[in-house]
Amino acid sequence: MLKIFVILIFVALSDAAFGQTAWESYIQLPSPENAEAVERIEYSKGAIPERDTYRFEHILLLETQIAAGDAAAWRLAYRLRAKSDGALYEDINHALSRMIRPHPKIFLQEFQKLGIPSESLFDALLMTGEEYVDLYDAQKYELSMRLEAIESVTDDALMGTRDLCVRILRGAIESIPEQ
Repeated sequence: MLKIFVILIFVALSDAAFGQTAWESYIQLPSPENAEAVERIEYSKGAIPERDTYRFEHILLLETQIAAGDAAAWRLAYRLRAKSDGALYEDINHALSRMIRPHPKIFLQEFQKLGIPSESLFDALLMTGEEYVDLYDAQKYELSMRLEAIESVTDDALMGTRDLCVRILRGAIESIPEQ
């Protein structure tokens, strides 16, 4: 029994001594508090293969929190996006876009709260994801549903941001070629 107790203490101390990164702590417990602590995707040595910079399933976990309406997760994704490029940038934009249809008011509030320039709005607002590639009718449908969600927001304080999103979405929908 004493051996088990000593082993448990050693494991607990090992975790505390080596510690997890803020990102790893968030992945273990994706709470708003842990989201606020993360500044970048960073893993402990040996946590992922050296050739990788992130694990896609961890972005999916973040995306799930965003789709659930977690504003802290959305702000985390926006912070991470600023430090990303290539596939990670696209994956994060897709995650950011997942809040639009189920929680359009939170989406608009977060954009407005952060004072995000309108050109930064395009990527998150219009990212449909690789599952929509070459499916023009499906793209139109998705963007039309986002437009409908955004138009449903009637909060006077969000009208400027809402109207900008409406213009961007309408323009994007009109530019999608017929299938």
